[in-house]
Amino acid sequence: MAFLNVVSLPLHIDEIRFMFSQNYFDILELNETRLDQYYNNVYVQGYDIVRHDRNRSGGGVCIYVRKSINFVERSDLVPKNLEAVCIEETKPNSRPFIIIVCIVFIIICLIDL
Repeated sequence: MAFLNVVSLPLHIDEIRFMFSQNYFDILELNETRLDQYYNNVYVQGYDIVRHDRNRSGGGVCIYVRKSINFVERSDLVPKNLEAVCIEETKPNSRPFIIIVCIVFIIICLIDL
């Protein structure tokens, strides 16, 4: 499993596909994908993708999962105001576990005392 701040998946999809072709990992989590609902040329042979898009100006997250891995999307675990995707992976003879990728915004409030 790996995580990458990709900063525009469309610009780096060929590199991502190359990494998958080398069997570097089974699961890849990406943030700052910069996709919207109209962009669909991000599929990789042999992998499923779970996405949460914002727009092409910024944001967005996704998880690529090798097709041989048994998982379900768990959107019920993601609050509506959080930019995230969540999956539950199950393996034989083990308990299921949760994988989540999200974009966290930190807001600093300065209070004059």
